[in-house]
Amino acid sequence: MNGTITGSPFNGLLIKALKESAKRIYMSLIRPWRGIERMAIQELEASFYIKDYEQLHYLRHSIKNEEANESAFIGQILSVLKRDDVAFDVGANVGIHTVFMAKKVGGSGRVYAFEPEQYVAKMLGENLKLNGLDNVVLFQVALGAQKKEGELYLDPKIGKGSLSLIKTAKNTASQHVSIIPGDDLAQEEGLPIPNLIKIDVEGYEMSVLKGLKKTLAHKDCSCLCCEIHPFLLPAGFRQEDIMDYAGHFGFVPISIYPRGLETHVVFKKYSG
Repeated sequence: MNGTITGSPFNGLLIKALKESAKRIYMSLIRPWRGIERMAIQELEASFYIKDYEQLHYLRHSIKNEEANESAFIGQILSVLKRDDVAFDVGANVGIHTVFMAKKVGGSGRVYAFEPEQYVAKMLGENLKLNGLDNVVLFQVALGAQKKEGELYLDPKIGKGSLSLIKTAKNTASQHVSIIPGDDLAQEEGLPIPNLIKIDVEGYEMSVLKGLKKTLAHKDCSCLCCEIHPFLLPAGFRQEDIMDYAGHFGFVPISIYPRGLETHVVFKKYSG
């Protein structure tokens, strides 16, 4: 024996501490002025508060990096939306999609954002104020197929950017949330039919879609933008099942953007 403790808990904690230290140094060196990062997609400009490494990494490497396809996905959403339209942002997170959609639909349009996690919802609200937007209504609930209480799990590797109602081996923390079908919430709150629905719920896609059956079937709901996470879907579900389910309501995929382990799909419904 040479005295080296390979794979010990101490080594694991040391590596974790070193990684966190490296993140803090990285943030101190390239942190945006006043903690605000600015970006533009198409003709629209937006600003976002940056509070930690994960948010900065997501914005710069997932949104601003064209090879990541996230900006192309947002661009496709903006191309479909028109001024005065209504949109649902399910799994709005800190509001990157929400802000751009709200700017596109204008003051007479509306974006209804659904984000159940407390800290993230607070960040979303701050980003809306930063961009001077008052045409967004935030609901701090999760959408699903049934009305119930559930646990929202946090992936510690990615930070607060990855939230899911699907439990995996990586999940070490959770937050209790209320879950409600989108159709029920829309009826209770008197929400208008959205022209576009964007969904990013880390494997909970099918449940959200099932809770929005009446909305999806309406003729005015003509665009569905869904981030599909095949490796997070519950047992027995495949990406093709979600594609087929959307097809039952007349939605046809017009754009597919592969991004790592997930796929971003834009569906369009054609009348007549």
